[in-house]
Amino acid sequence: MSTSDKDQIRAAEDRHHRDLWGAVVLQAKEDVETEPLSSINFTQAVAFFIGSGEWVKNRTAIGDYLDLHRDDLETMGRRCINVRRVSEGLEPLLPRQPWPVAARAPRPVGQRPEPQTPSLTERRQQPAPAGANPFFPRGIYATANSL
Repeated sequence: MSTSDKDQIRAAEDRHHRDLWGAVVLQAKEDVETEPLSSINFTQAVAFFIGSGEWVKNRTAIGDYLDLHRDDLETMGRRCINVRRVSEGLEPLLPRQPWPVAARAPRPVGQRPEPQTPSLTERRQQPAPAGANPFFPRGIYATANSL
């Protein structure tokens, strides 16, 4: 294989990566614009655009593939987030303002939260239906709520 063939293959791979990361950015933008504000997809899209820590490293790497600076991605994302926030009747974020994280009510030290579902021991104590598969006593389509 000649050097020019290798260069053509490398260029094609770079185009594929660029297309992939372009699609990721467009999906994050769409999620900011359309997903419910309390959804995981909306939260992840916001984190993609304005999150700190590992998100900054990811924005930098993705920006490199797209010939953009990570700040350009953040600026575009923040603009979309603010348009959405204003359309929902919320205040826009200020430049460099972190994403507001919902505060949880403090729990007294040493107190465990009440379990929302029966414990594993309680579930094991419930009798399995007659003729049930011993590996899937609740059925193969059991969900977390039915366990």
